[in-house]
Amino acid sequence: MDIVIQNELPTGAEREAVDAVLGPPTSSWEGAPEASRRDHHVARGGHAARAQRHLLLPTLHALQARVGWISRGALNYVCRRLTIPPAEAYGVASFYALF
Repeated sequence: MDIVIQNELPTGAEREAVDAVLGPPTSSWEGAPEASRRDHHVARGGHAARAQRHLLLPTLHALQARVGWISRGALNYVCRRLTIPPAEAYGVASFYALF
């Protein structure tokens, strides 16, 4: 079981900061608007998702620079985009004094 950071959503500025680093989301699994009914049945991930895990720190830095802090909604969005468990992302964000 993983921690749940409630159902808070990111602000527009937080989405823009994350998307500036990661590019726009490609499916509703990553936070994009629903493209089709197929979006509900197909999960992309695996190697491609794991290949982006190194972008966690740059993404958190972008949020810090743009917004000044990391909200629950922003952390939820980062986790969704990078397919990282919230506990792991929270651990990284709370470890560094900068955040």
